[in-house]
Amino acid sequence: MNKNIKNYIKDSLYNRRIRRWDKPSVNIFIMPMKLGIRGLSNAESKKLIKKAVDSWNTASKGRVILNIVDVQKDADVIVRWRQNVSLLCGVSDCDSVSNGRLRSMTMTFGIGSEFLNTPVDKKELYSLILHEFGHILGLGHSDDKEDVMNPFSSSDEPTERDMTVLKILYTFPVGMSDEDLFLRLENYVLPSSRKKSHDMISFMDILGKHNLLLGAGVPV
Repeated sequence: MNKNIKNYIKDSLYNRRIRRWDKPSVNIFIMPMKLGIRGLSNAESKKLIKKAVDSWNTASKGRVILNIVDVQKDADVIVRWRQNVSLLCGVSDCDSVSNGRLRSMTMTFGIGSEFLNTPVDKKELYSLILHEFGHILGLGHSDDKEDVMNPFSSSDEPTERDMTVLKILYTFPVGMSDEDLFLRLENYVLPSSRKKSHDMISFMDILGKHNLLLGAGVPV
């Protein structure tokens, strides 16, 4: 198994066990942005968030769906904006978790005060939003610079590695230990680039068979 993707999988576990949402859809509420950022209206910020949500929904292939809602009390995840001293930053906090099952989270975007006068780089902001929604889904950090979940990523879409680790999280049971997980995966070489390979196809085969054994009824 590729060392980088093994580290990626490990970083996506919590206390060495799978932690993720255990329901088909996750509701997102976006709080109004009232910072007065130059070149970025509240409507534009919501548009960037929706674009990131759509990208991850495509990547998950129906295993889990992010759904933007209009009522805060219906939300599993709250997205908010704060002014801070740094340039751009994002933090995703798990507010409630039960036996490895995510229950509620808060995503906070920090915008440096300099953007009150200097236009924000929307491409950079979108990459940050895309990255933070990966954390919302349960993904950790990747060592590969191409991946959305690399801490210094400038990617504008999830890579094959991002999608594969996401698939692993949502194929195997919540709470599965790293030992059991890697025992299932040890004979399979995971993708090292965006391009699909025979190893990738073989790996997807085992995940498909695992879903059939679980009776998951989820397309793979």
